[in-house]
Order: sequence, then structure tokens, then C-alpha cells
Amino acid sequence: MNFVEHVNEPFRLLLVWQAPQGARTRRAVAEIVRPSASAPARLRYLVGTADIDAAKSAGFVCFPAFPI
Repeated sequence: MNFVEHVNEPFRLLLVWQAPQGARTRRAVAEIVRPSASAPARLRYLVGTADIDAAKSAGFVCFPAFPI
């Protein structure tokens, strides 16, 4: 049996939102960042970017588990 010995985990993930109706464009509205393997992960909304502004105009408020 083979075992995974080296696991590469990302230190930055983008959270993408897609409007339920109309133009179904995906917008990057937040990111989860973990500066190092021992540091806790943090969610940060991408306030002031074109993607989050367009998402808000299409109905995005926030992710229910992570209020702004």
C-alpha cells in the first residue's frame, strides 16, 4: 500500500460568489489566508475591489457564516 508522504496545502484560497439568477459571472469576494502552517486561518473580504462591488450590486451581502 502506498501512503501520501508530502501534502501540499495552499496558504491562500479565494472564495467566489455567483449570482443565483441573471448573469452567472463568478466574483472573487473574499480570501482565506494562513500565513504559515502553524498560524490560524483568517477570512478577509476583498472590500474595495471591482469584483466585490459588482457582486454587491448583483445581490451579494456576505457569506452567512462570516458576516462582514
